[in-house]
Amino acid sequence: MDINSIQISNYKCFNNTDPVNLIHGINIITGKNNSGKTAFLESLSCNFINKPHLSEKIKPTPSSVILNSESHIIIDFLINRDELSDIIENEFNNKVHIPNSVEFMNYLADDPNFEIEVNNKLNDNILIQSKIGIEKTIESSRIYNYYKKHIEKTIGSIDNAIMQYRDGKYFIHQKVNTDIQHEFSYQLCLKFLERIYYFNAQRLHVSKTQFGDTDILEPNASNLPIVLNKLQTNPHRFQEYIKLVKEIFPDIKSISISPKDKELEILIWKVSPESERLDLTISLSECGTGISQVLAILYVVKNSDFPKIILIDEPQSFLHPGAIRKLIEIFKFNSQHQYIIATHSPIILSASRNSNIILLENNTSESVIKEINQNDNKQISILLSDIGTKLSDIFGCDYILWVEGKTEELVFPIIIDKLIRQPLMGTKIISVKNTGDFDSRYKYAEKTFDIYTKLSESSGGLIPTALSYIFDIDNKSNKEIEDLNRKSKGLVKFINRRLYENYLLNDKAILTVLREELKDDNNVEISDDDIKMWLDKNLWQDKYYNIDKHKEIMIDFLSEKGYRKYKN
Repeated sequence: MDINSIQISNYKCFNNTDPVNLIHGINIITGKNNSGKTAFLESLSCNFINKPHLSEKIKPTPSSVILNSESHIIIDFLINRDELSDIIENEFNNKVHIPNSVEFMNYLADDPNFEIEVNNKLNDNILIQSKIGIEKTIESSRIYNYYKKHIEKTIGSIDNAIMQYRDGKYFIHQKVNTDIQHEFSYQLCLKFLERIYYFNAQRLHVSKTQFGDTDILEPNASNLPIVLNKLQTNPHRFQEYIKLVKEIFPDIKSISISPKDKELEILIWKVSPESERLDLTISLSECGTGISQVLAILYVVKNSDFPKIILIDEPQSFLHPGAIRKLIEIFKFNSQHQYIIATHSPIILSASRNSNIILLENNTSESVIKEINQNDNKQISILLSDIGTKLSDIFGCDYILWVEGKTEELVFPIIIDKLIRQPLMGTKIISVKNTGDFDSRYKYAEKTFDIYTKLSESSGGLIPTALSYIFDIDNKSNKEIEDLNRKSKGLVKFINRRLYENYLLNDKAILTVLREELKDDNNVEISDDDIKMWLDKNLWQDKYYNIDKHKEIMIDFLSEKGYRKYKN
């Protein structure tokens, strides 16, 4: 479930906005102070007070009458078919009400007692549009794009009906009911509102609470001790949660929830739990603002049975730069949720690159919303200028993993994410400009390592510390590899094969490229089996590693297949 778009009407610094599009993943709301970032998040939380927009445009004179005095939003929620099916079966007891569709009602007008099977006819993504007023008041709600086209009939969404699930199938039955609270879209909207968490920049007073038994965190995190106490009964998941906390706050060794004076209290361990020094633990109430915020945020991220919408206001106000980068990495790794972060921090912009960026500008008491295209250098320059930062502030990190070339720079993060299943946690992967500068036969190789080390260890740390250098073996001898390890003080690592591209050789992929190269020659007939057999026979021949190998391999392969004109 995601917020797909929002329109804000007559709330604080917003008059009437156009729809603002949001994406699944990380969305950044940025702008100068007093540009409307917090008001934007309050609108997304759907829990706002009536605070009509005021400006000279709306109220030219002190005696002017304001015609529109009610704040509201139009919000579009997007839900996929599996989530919707789960809600129907488990949260609505398989009985729901569905909104109106003229096509559907006309189709069934002659049958007052209709019953139709709709199993597997739901669209992959369903849009629910709701008008919401103050304090989560749902004024109207409607479903779009509900059913797929099938059997030459278009079944849309219908009003005044119920849907039941039985024997593994969904059925719709006619039922007259005009009460909005009984409509399916209204009930769905209520469920969506339950899944929005808004973390503002203020301190959370959540260290103690009375006993309870639930694993659902309240929107204001007031029952955090209760849900963490419940989480302790699942040791594996609790340890996974602690592991994330320690990634952000390395000085925290553990967390425990203890009964005290008929209340549950969260205790922070700065000493190892193996010490059993309960007397040295610290109450969460005595810790910094950031710890309580992060404990609540990570609980939602790690322990939610359903995807959530997580809103965070100015995290840089309660977290230091390194912690912020690691928190963003955790968000990227837990991509089932939608994240919307209001900030003017260049560190967050850096850590959240390739996310959706929305810039707010205050124009004579009214906020203007701009969606930023990150591929447009002019827009990026305007963005950086507006928040008072520069490119050098954006491209920061804690560590650098230097790799051989651009291919590795693009592919290694994917491997780490998909195969190793670990977030990068403040580490960036960057290709070196020229691997020859590090070659053991190059007389300045040791100086190259030396220059980088001195820059990294100098006062202020101009460049982040090198985590490692990962290079291809190429044709290096054991002695050359040992020399490079010595000169780099153990930072250089080598992959097992001569070239990283060896790992990517695939007969079907090569066939696709080859056919594209030879698309004008109708006489060339090659199969992927031909390529596979040739690779198995010739893959390790030295000559293909010392020349323009791609061209040479193609010429040799085609020559062997009898296409003599490619010989030259």
